[in-house]
Amino acid sequence: MKKRLPFWFYIGLLLNVTAWIISWTHLRPFCYYMFFPLWFGFILILDGLNYAKSGESLMSKNIRSFFFLFLLSALFWWIFEIMVPSTKNWYYLSSKPLSVWESKLLGSLFFSTLIPAAFEISGLLKSFNVLGKKIKWIKLSKETPTTFFVVGIVAVALVSIWPNYFFPFLWMIGFFILDPINFWMGRDSLTKDAMKADWTRAFYLGLSMLVCGFFWEMWNFRADPKWVYEVPYVGFLKIFEMPLLGYLGYIPFAFELFVFYVFTQGLFKYPREGYVPLVAGVKARESLFWKAMISLLIVFTVAAGSMIKIDFNRNDEFLSADFYEQIDGSGEEFSGEIYLCACGSVSGNCLVTNSGDVFMLTNENGERIRFPLGQITLKGVVKELVVGMDELIIK
Repeated sequence: MKKRLPFWFYIGLLLNVTAWIISWTHLRPFCYYMFFPLWFGFILILDGLNYAKSGESLMSKNIRSFFFLFLLSALFWWIFEIMVPSTKNWYYLSSKPLSVWESKLLGSLFFSTLIPAAFEISGLLKSFNVLGKKIKWIKLSKETPTTFFVVGIVAVALVSIWPNYFFPFLWMIGFFILDPINFWMGRDSLTKDAMKADWTRAFYLGLSMLVCGFFWEMWNFRADPKWVYEVPYVGFLKIFEMPLLGYLGYIPFAFELFVFYVFTQGLFKYPREGYVPLVAGVKARESLFWKAMISLLIVFTVAAGSMIKIDFNRNDEFLSADFYEQIDGSGEEFSGEIYLCACGSVSGNCLVTNSGDVFMLTNENGERIRFPLGQITLKGVVKELVVGMDELIIK
């Protein structure tokens, strides 16, 4: 270690542990707001470790640029969420109904930790050379950027038309489209590295996001609010809420974070060169234009967020095995949670199936209407359940 652990390491440790306890014990009403303190504390821990190991860190270099990463991260995730409704592989749940704007503001705050956490972990792993100083692998050809760009455009179409089959492309589209653009504009590029058979940054980024993903899923597992997954075909062998094979998506997701950061850095000439580990940066002076850029990013983030409706609502009561048999003779398996829901102009009460569909139940006679999960808006909590011999009533 080059330096002692800085004071913000201990602040982060206290913040992280306190928020973790409150989140997992569901200490209401505080637990609903613990995601950001928990992750901000974790980021401060990582930043302190980086500072002690290398003598510098993201925050110690330029605290203004450090907090800019949080804003950039929120913008990235809202853009990502715009694409999600076509696949709807996950949805958000909470025992506390939140207003539309409350959910948007909390969502922006929660999502803002993505890029800082990923870059802090990648910097720490690289400082310890856990994968070695340089990783040589396949040398890509000079036609690769064009190939990647075409694949990205085709992937957008495939995900839009057949989301149930091509949903994995959602985790790759950003990289395939933006990395070639960065390459052609003379900016930093993972493709450029691979054309030199240098995969060092790609491997470190992928590993850092796997580590980050583990902590995301672990701290989410007993949280309230939380997210859960409905992934077709590969939704088995879950580690926490995430299916085992779903963790593979974190690797290309790391590349998407990287290329989005490089793209915006090259576009606005901010932050300065050498700021983020594993990123060469732009060769330009920092100017006052960063103020206008941040203002624009705030506008874009709010605009993107206004296009997304996130419902943090759920019922914690679970149904018995006998109830499964009463409501459906076909043997359909349900997740055990009852919701108020809506699909367009139709509204009613819903049971989410393990296969990723939803049965909407009418209050009058218990008839069931099946919808794909992506078409359903979960709206509230069911208070009372009555089951008769020939009908189902949910109040």
